[in-house]
Amino acid sequence: MGRDTTHPHIFKPKPLVSFYWLIWLLRGMLVGLVIGPAMYLLSRMIYQIGVVRTEHPLIMIFMPFGAAATAWLFKKTGAYLRGGTNLAIEKINERILAAIKVSNRPFHNESVPQKGAVLTPKIIPLMYANTAISHLVGASCGKEGAGIQIGTGIASAIDWLEQKLRHMLGRPAEPSDRIDINGIWLITGAGAAFGALFNAPMAGTWFGIQFASPRVTRTEAFLPCTAGSFTASIISQALGNKPISLGVPMESVEFGLVPLIVVCLAGVLFGLLSLLFCTTAQVFKHFFTKLTNNMLLRSLFSSLATLLATGILYFATGSTAYNGLSASLFSNAAAGETTWIDPVAKLLLTALSISAGFSGGEIIPLMVIGATTGSLLAQVFSLPVSTMTVLGAIGTLSGGTKLPLVCFLLSLELFGFSNAALVFTTCMFGCICSGRSGIYPSQKDPFA
Repeated sequence: MGRDTTHPHIFKPKPLVSFYWLIWLLRGMLVGLVIGPAMYLLSRMIYQIGVVRTEHPLIMIFMPFGAAATAWLFKKTGAYLRGGTNLAIEKINERILAAIKVSNRPFHNESVPQKGAVLTPKIIPLMYANTAISHLVGASCGKEGAGIQIGTGIASAIDWLEQKLRHMLGRPAEPSDRIDINGIWLITGAGAAFGALFNAPMAGTWFGIQFASPRVTRTEAFLPCTAGSFTASIISQALGNKPISLGVPMESVEFGLVPLIVVCLAGVLFGLLSLLFCTTAQVFKHFFTKLTNNMLLRSLFSSLATLLATGILYFATGSTAYNGLSASLFSNAAAGETTWIDPVAKLLLTALSISAGFSGGEIIPLMVIGATTGSLLAQVFSLPVSTMTVLGAIGTLSGGTKLPLVCFLLSLELFGFSNAALVFTTCMFGCICSGRSGIYPSQKDPFA
């Protein structure tokens, strides 16, 4: 049988050995080497600011000034940077959308981002400054949102430097039609930042390749994202970064039909809790946007509401634990020292802080909301308090991020391998039952 020579490109031999993977391995490690110390610096800064705020709670009366300052900094630096993580998501999805449009495949909620909206290195000092201000005045924020933006900003800067170096050396740039170069850099930066902040390199890797579009696993970025996440995590941990801690070991539950059914029901509730959080945040944003189109005034009004809520909670409970990261609420939940006001207060304060434009992120607040709720439901579901605390934190986070695999890996790396099947089930049901609303509006709908 003769060889068909009408399509010679079919028989074009591929090289048996390619060193192209080595280039991306080194790129990923380089990103991790820079992002690891950067994430340690961010975590340390937030911790020290939290100590100062706890010792001097009157600082929180300056919350409206803090909101105005962050809004002013965004306005002066570039209002489009307020999109933060969503801007990175849009840039990562840009090439996917182009490919899908060419192939005429449907993609829910398609929107190609504006060409002028580009991540620039100036987002790095901006996020450090705004996150410091947000935590100093007592906004209920996390740190991973700022970390992801800093990580993608660092990755973009390294990409720009490499292109400049190529130009100086007379080396041609890599063909953009062959691979999404900038998208892989952004994926690597986001994954490295997530992994370093939580000391969870596996979760960081899968976060990077899935967070922009849960339906599309960017396998072409798997190697650099893995290298970046593991390198950054090792460096951050070596420097002394300590992620959120349960405080006590998670108790093991014997796997069986009854615990599985119970966890399925719990996962449904945690998914609905995530939906409640996202809906509440959207309602507050819509309400304050209706009041005024002026960004500074909108931040001022919503921050005044946040300050009022903080004052009411302080006089009712005598505590400011609902401001900032609220890591103490997480450890208290695992010890069974939670009251019904804890998840309600944290949810409302976080939603108000987001509407005020404070920087930081929603992942740790979501975990605290879920953990405290899970602790309260432990007796209802006849499961150990520490176990329900973890299931609540991870199930609610899965619903908010729409990333069940990432949340499952995060649970294993943070809380151990006990109850892996139950945690996995909770992540699945938490994601499925959380609706289509998530903490990343630009993220592609995983259920479309």
